[in-house]
Amino acid sequence: MIHFQDVLPAAREVIAATGVDAKLDGVLVLRDLRGRVRFFLQPRESEKARVTAACDFLQDEFEKKLAPFWGGVVEVDDSRSEFATVLAQVRQDAVAVEPQSDFPGWSIIERHVAKSAWTSDIHQPPWPLKPQTPAIIAWYSHKGGVGRSTALCATAIHFARAGKRVCVVDLDLESPGLGSLLSNTAPTCGVLDYLLERMLAGHSFSPDIEAYLTRQSDAVLIGDAGEPVICVPAGCIDQWYIEKLARLDYELLAVHDSGAPNPLADLLTQLKRDVDPFVILVDCRAGFHELGGTAVQQVSHANVLFGLDSRQSWDGLRCLVSRLARGSTTPCLLVQAMEERAPGPRRDDARDRFLQSAYDVFCDEYYDEDDVPDIGAPGELHNPFHIPLDTRLAGFQSLADVTEILLDKPYSELANRIVTLQNRAMNYAP
Repeated sequence: MIHFQDVLPAAREVIAATGVDAKLDGVLVLRDLRGRVRFFLQPRESEKARVTAACDFLQDEFEKKLAPFWGGVVEVDDSRSEFATVLAQVRQDAVAVEPQSDFPGWSIIERHVAKSAWTSDIHQPPWPLKPQTPAIIAWYSHKGGVGRSTALCATAIHFARAGKRVCVVDLDLESPGLGSLLSNTAPTCGVLDYLLERMLAGHSFSPDIEAYLTRQSDAVLIGDAGEPVICVPAGCIDQWYIEKLARLDYELLAVHDSGAPNPLADLLTQLKRDVDPFVILVDCRAGFHELGGTAVQQVSHANVLFGLDSRQSWDGLRCLVSRLARGSTTPCLLVQAMEERAPGPRRDDARDRFLQSAYDVFCDEYYDEDDVPDIGAPGELHNPFHIPLDTRLAGFQSLADVTEILLDKPYSELANRIVTLQNRAMNYAP
């Protein structure tokens, strides 16, 4: 039984075994919604007849070796083909098959059922980042339980105490929680309501944004002269929440076309216009969730990526960093979370492993091969910020219970790094 990832290498071997590969300028692959592949061979002009004659043999070989992923079509890529009209509509979506050294001249058109935000190369923040505009900063982790949301709240509190207006958006719709932390009262509406109503009402949707907001103004958190933290919670977790969630089509929330309206971008734009924050911090659901993909890959100006010193974490982060590099290489801050609190050999070893893993991933997937920094270079994207495991934060009921911890290091230093990240994102802006 062949597996998805083995289909193209197996097809290449079949073509090479026939000698047809030497007669081709390229191969166009069309992979459908279920993963079935069809091949459109692009022969040199003098070899067109020979390649056409070989298609029947290739058909039989592909049927034997690629099933159940065989789509039943191998033919010369020709304007007279019955697939010509279909290909004309999607040919612009073709990308090179990687690694190109193994698949010279091969390109592929991928069709997807879901995860458009993760597979798209469109990076389109709702506004260009300038000194007078807020940065959209997405906070992401491949695995949950790494302290991401707590660190985000701590950063928001530091900015608020400095008199800066901060807006926090909870995109973890399946497991919401920020609304209860960053609110004086229970939320009645939130992100889920805004997105659902925007998708129903269309482009004319222009509600009072206050209906979707909560505020945290506890002086214990923000100080006597601080700015209240503004939060767009996921929503009100009541008997209607799952009914609303069940009607949200995440595919419609991905940015599909440059310039096309997008419900999440509309929410962020309205926050910018009506709330006028210093920064917008977006908390994403862990893993490759559609809404997190829209935030991290498509609408953010910068990202904060939380990782652990573990194989699980690095498998996910490598995939994410590779995807980010395909877009506009949005700047990011890498955080090594849950590390040993006490100094010593165990912590030193974990830091060394994490740094080496980060360097390998960013060199392989992100950095330009002509501009690779040294592994120890300070301030580079692979050089992580460290947040130790603090058992005092386990099971806290409110942020007020742990304010002293959140105002101390490393969270005070993290807030400064977020300002640096925002400035870096401004330098990246076109």
